[in-house]
Amino acid sequence: MEQVLQVKVRCAIIHDRRMLIVRHEVDKDERSNIWRIPGGILRFGEKLENAAIRIAKEYTGLDIEIQRLLYDSTFCPTENKQIILINYLCTAKNSQVVVGNKYDEFKWVKKANLLVHVHSAMAQDFRQYKVLEIPEMQGEEEIKR
Repeated sequence: MEQVLQVKVRCAIIHDRRMLIVRHEVDKDERSNIWRIPGGILRFGEKLENAAIRIAKEYTGLDIEIQRLLYDSTFCPTENKQIILINYLCTAKNSQVVVGNKYDEFKWVKKANLLVHVHSAMAQDFRQYKVLEIPEMQGEEEIKR
């Protein structure tokens, strides 16, 4: 059995202290309330940061600035497939999302509601890597502390 290794790049896009989450078209039928951050597959020969910029523009219409690597992780959805996830923290220059060929809905979500909406595995990663503690997600009252 052939083993497959796939690299996916995801963008935790922040604008006005809210994170963009999206719902994939197929998720609507299969698992109606599964939201995630935008992402896609790294193309052969593509640099990771260039992939993040391309994916954000292609799937959301947003122009982003990459701030830093947020976290990376890996998992095996089947016994012969491994997925490597590279997650970047990005900021959007505006909030005008255009969904289309991959996602059919989007939301800009505050920190307090983020874990309620995203897929359980993503919520677990967000807890493990302390995504909710990043300064870009903090309200003014939390920054002053």
